[in-house]
Amino acid sequence: AFRPLMTSHVVMWGLLASGLVGIAVGLVIRGIHSNEVFQRKVKYHDLDDCKISRANQGKVCNVTIRATQRMNSPVYVYYELENFFQNHERYLSSYDSEQLLGRNKKKGDLSSCSPLKKNDSKVLSPCGLIANSLFNDVITLTAPDLTMKENGIAWNSDLNKKFKQPDKFEWTKTTADVSDCYKSPCDDALCEAEGLKT
Repeated sequence: AFRPLMTSHVVMWGLLASGLVGIAVGLVIRGIHSNEVFQRKVKYHDLDDCKISRANQGKVCNVTIRATQRMNSPVYVYYELENFFQNHERYLSSYDSEQLLGRNKKKGDLSSCSPLKKNDSKVLSPCGLIANSLFNDVITLTAPDLTMKENGIAWNSDLNKKFKQPDKFEWTKTTADVSDCYKSPCDDALCEAEGLKT
């Protein structure tokens, strides 16, 4: 039977050889597919027409993105957020998984949703910072002979299993700014002081 002696030199040369093979394969794949991808990135938060001074301002601005080469369908439009602290412990723990599955729960059972459990007298469904911090810029496409598909883009498992609306669900709106709630290490006191009842 073949039993190589695993000295430090054998291991070093083996790793070097496998690394070189990996780099070669990566370069070949990148060379084949790099011409198929065209990406155009536009930052619009610094444009004068697009600047906002507060949350929920309802401002409309137009940004023109010019494609410098022909693109075959499907063309994907996506957005990127900066300075959004979705890995902050306070933010990550502010949700109720049973409620996201469509189960009705009372305010007393929603301790994990702190600091966002209710809006005035109504229990939020879904509650918590994760479910109620939404990127609400609306992106539309206005171009001749092009339409942007905005439905059928969610996974079936998310629509039918993981996220459901509970029975007797009603849409309500709030204009409360919750951007500072996740920063507090204390419990609900900060948000209550800011007028956000928990």
